[in-house]
Amino acid sequence: MATRWGSLRPHKTVPFIKYFRNRLSENDQQISRDKLRKFNLKPISGFRFEYDPFNPQSASLRKLCSVLHTPRWRASNLECPCQVVIRGDRSEPTLLVSYFDGQSLLVKTGNFSLADLVELIQRQTDLHVTDAASPASS
Repeated sequence: MATRWGSLRPHKTVPFIKYFRNRLSENDQQISRDKLRKFNLKPISGFRFEYDPFNPQSASLRKLCSVLHTPRWRASNLECPCQVVIRGDRSEPTLLVSYFDGQSLLVKTGNFSLADLVELIQRQTDLHVTDAASPASS
């Protein structure tokens, strides 16, 4: 049946695309085994995770929280509390890492991937380990 504007048949639609990300960006959410072997929680006195679960940028922080709650990483420092604060105000996800020497690291993790977060924490932890191991100059 034809009308004034053409036929009533449905037009061909664009094929459904399941993923918009390429495979390289999907690998960014995986942590390499080398990074995990070097990961050390001994100089860390605590973690504080703050995120809005409805914010799509909080996925990497939530994944890091689940990784750090596994028994393998909890065994490296049993006195390391992980505090999780869930917000509902669409705020940017943040991670606060406290060290035994009194210093802390505040990271706004909105644009970080899981691998970037692990690497950043590892680098800062290595700095605190080398500072504690080096003799104090007087």
